[in-house]
Amino acid sequence: MALNCNFMRPLTRDESAVFLLYLPTVYHFLLRLFALTKQLRPSKS
Repeated sequence: MALNCNFMRPLTRDESAVFLLYLPTVYHFLLRLFALTKQLRPSKS
């Protein structure tokens, strides 16, 4: 399938730039999610 071939090939410069721009957003989202679960945990028990 073309999608599998697409997945295996190395990223072009534009795609890696987009990936690097997107990475901090994912990082902050995960941090916020972790902080939220950390906050909610004591109130549950």
